Amino acid sequence: MELDDFAKEFSERVLATAAADGNFSRSAFTETALAFLEEAGQIVEYVPCYFKGTGLQRRALEMDAYAFDDVDESLALFVADYHNFDASERITRSDATKLFARMVAVLDEAMTGRLNATIEDSHPAFAFGLQLRRQFTNVTRIRLYLLTDALMSEQIKDLPEKNLLGKPCEFNIWDMARFHRSQESPTGRDELEVDFSSLVPGGLPCLAASIDSPDYRAYRSIVPVY
Repeated sequence: MELDDFAKEFSERVLATAAADGNFSRSAFTETALAFLEEAGQIVEYVPCYFKGTGLQRRALEMDAYAFDDVDESLALFVADYHNFDASERITRSDATKLFARMVAVLDEAMTGRLNATIEDSHPAFAFGLQLRRQFTNVTRIRLYLLTDALMSEQIKDLPEKNLLGKPCEFNIWDMARFHRSQESPTGRDELEVDFSSLVPGGLPCLAASIDSPDYRAYRSIVPVY
């Protein structure tokens, strides 16, 4: 399936979800996108939690869902960037950085207790703030996800990992092209490609592993650590 056809099918699925559940299109897009992430093995389950506000020093706060993974003890936050499937829309590194910063600000506000002090206890973000402070010492990794129906160039689809609140934090961007790649992948997951020639000129020398399988080939190598 071509990317344009996939985007059209994705859009129809979002509209059908919005009509069936009485959701706004952004909520339906988030639900549909997160269903794809579940299929791709990125998450196990999530909690819808749309929140938008202003924090300390007038920092913008925004999130659409979150997930605590009890298996690997990670925390994931999600924000949606929805453009009603306008094919002309492109998301830049600046756009992505701004949206990731809003999720980071949510975490900061929640950890200090300011988030819960400024919203009603009936809001889903209130429960998130309580759970975050209760479980944060057990969190081993933070994953931030930007979900968008726009397109981003391959060169800037992900941002470098950083340390956030004393935890390793990764930044993931899922645009229409990445959703499409995941759909078209034989494994149903987003394909991972690593260019080892950036570490060692000409790539890493490998030895074929003695594994008799018609499904894949395996090799052994040593990866240098710098």
